[in-house]
Amino acid sequence: MIYIAIILIGILIYLVYATVNINSQVYLKAICKGDSSQNKIAITFDDGPNNKFTTNILKSLSKTNTKAAFFIIGKNIQGNETILKQTADEGHIIGNHSFAHSFGYDFNNVEEFILDTEMAQRKIQAIIRTTPLLFRPPYGISTPKMGRAIKQLNLTTIGWSVRSMDTTLKRKDDLWAKVKSVKGGDIVLFHDSTPFMAEFLEEWIPQCQQNGLEIVGLDELLNIKCYA
Repeated sequence: MIYIAIILIGILIYLVYATVNINSQVYLKAICKGDSSQNKIAITFDDGPNNKFTTNILKSLSKTNTKAAFFIIGKNIQGNETILKQTADEGHIIGNHSFAHSFGYDFNNVEEFILDTEMAQRKIQAIIRTTPLLFRPPYGISTPKMGRAIKQLNLTTIGWSVRSMDTTLKRKDDLWAKVKSVKGGDIVLFHDSTPFMAEFLEEWIPQCQQNGLEIVGLDELLNIKCYA
């Protein structure tokens, strides 16, 4: 029992002192917001491709003539290659969200971070035939070793300024409350896995436009390159 307690204390210390939210800019420089003087925002989706919901999300984005960024988990590509290709073909930006997105991801060493990220890159490249330059770490957490790895890979890390918390919400109305204060320059974080996301987007995007906000790609909002 004492041994287990020591291990748990060690893990807690690590999580407190060695991992921080990427918005803090401590271990990994991340772009979390655009120019707030412009009435432009970008929307992003993590964790796809999802064979239940991504296609419906793409339909909703097409109906509203909206471009988004999708941060892809490498292991989720298998069996969903057509969905990923469709996403890229329809003009949405594809980014890297790690290969495994595993529970112990934050405990990786530099070499493991590089291996995992490059595995995702290869899987994505095989489908969209170009190399993503944008990276978003799982859980939005950074560590010193991750910082060194992503710097070696010469990737641009993308955070967010509005976190929708959509994976924890049960109702569409609750999601409205989370993103009602979006404003110029914001990068909004959504997920492919939210069941009511497609329906929500078809209502929320026109509302943003009525409020004078233009939804653009990350390349336009941040004036960055998204592919090598």
